[in-house]
Amino acid sequence: MMENKKTDIHNAKESKLISSLLDGSIEVRDFRLLIGYFSKTKVTNLFRDSFPKFSSGVKSKITDVFTRCFFSNTKVDANEFWRFVDFRNFWAELRKFHNIIYSRNMTLSEVIKFFEQTLFQTKSRLDLNFLQKKIIEKLGKNPSSLYKQLAEDLGISEKKVSVTLKHLNARGVYLGSLISYKSLNLHEFFSFNRSDNLGENAVLIDRFLLFPDLNITHGIMSRKKHGPSFYYVREKKMYFNPDILNKGISIQDWKDDSLTKQKYFSDSSTSAELKIVSSEKHPYIPHLLRNCELDFKRPDIKTIAESHDVSARTLFRVKSKFVEDKIIQPCMVVENPDLLQVVIISKSELVELYTRVPFIRVYQIHDDFGDISWFSYLSIFMSDFKYIYSRLRHHAEVFQVIDRQIKDLDINLDLPTLSHANRKTYTNK
Repeated sequence: MMENKKTDIHNAKESKLISSLLDGSIEVRDFRLLIGYFSKTKVTNLFRDSFPKFSSGVKSKITDVFTRCFFSNTKVDANEFWRFVDFRNFWAELRKFHNIIYSRNMTLSEVIKFFEQTLFQTKSRLDLNFLQKKIIEKLGKNPSSLYKQLAEDLGISEKKVSVTLKHLNARGVYLGSLISYKSLNLHEFFSFNRSDNLGENAVLIDRFLLFPDLNITHGIMSRKKHGPSFYYVREKKMYFNPDILNKGISIQDWKDDSLTKQKYFSDSSTSAELKIVSSEKHPYIPHLLRNCELDFKRPDIKTIAESHDVSARTLFRVKSKFVEDKIIQPCMVVENPDLLQVVIISKSELVELYTRVPFIRVYQIHDDFGDISWFSYLSIFMSDFKYIYSRLRHHAEVFQVIDRQIKDLDINLDLPTLSHANRKTYTNK
């Protein structure tokens, strides 16, 4: 009995170490060092048993590569998979492929093709470390989590959480907010190819330069301005899919039965009692909202207070009220320059993309005549652009974001430049 207990403990340690390799939470060189303390045969068998879905042929070839890679067994012949092991994320990609993509009717050549496309051709997936992925995963599920709670869950200090989030912010993965401007009688709009003066009642949020040629101004107004180029937001939603971002899963890789329902955020606040303050009488409100839109945890309260001669206590109280009434909803945003930011303007809602891309922000917009369109802002892996364009080009307009200029901000955010001019995707080919 005692012997069986010791065996179970050893198996647990070995299995945990193998899982660390397959999760990408341990470097290959560290794994090679640590695994040497265990029995080669037992470790090999545990590794092989980690992939019950693989056919016997695929499982055998993968196990041979594992044995040669980590135990220097020169008797094992190199096979089709050997050329992939030099890639740092091969073992993590192997688990992702097994758990999400693989099916038994796949031929060996199809399996090899997946790794060729994933490891040789795809340069866009993010190089995130284990801690960054865990924080992204937790904030994706509960954006309101306090740093203290994250630190306790992950067994790290609050300072480590803060530093990690700062690094993610600098890479364009940050905790922002979805703002219900209409709840405060502010009018959110898009203006296409217009550069005229929008008037003093407009507070610009940002301007987009798109390819092919299109300029878009996105902002809020205290009073509507009418014209053929103005479209006002009726409804908006935001979807963040941490599994897709962390694992680098392209649209084509998802199988329908693998899709998971992700939490999303929607601007649906229309109750009259939410209009608790007037943004015209209190001009600090739009600035507070825009600060929260780009940094939910730490809006620049000090600068806003000094600029508008209002106390920090008042700003914190207003923010808390807005969060309580869901005028401000915290959510993760992905605008990483290693991904493609794409704008799609369509007549119908692109529901099929909501759970298949790392991040999507969707606006239902209408003009003076009541005509409705959908404006979708996506962050996608570069390899997915061709697929999206081929599927949508006949019934939607698809643009690549070449540049985005954030205007009139009161905060000094360290956000990356969204400039992709050096790698335009020519949609007419």
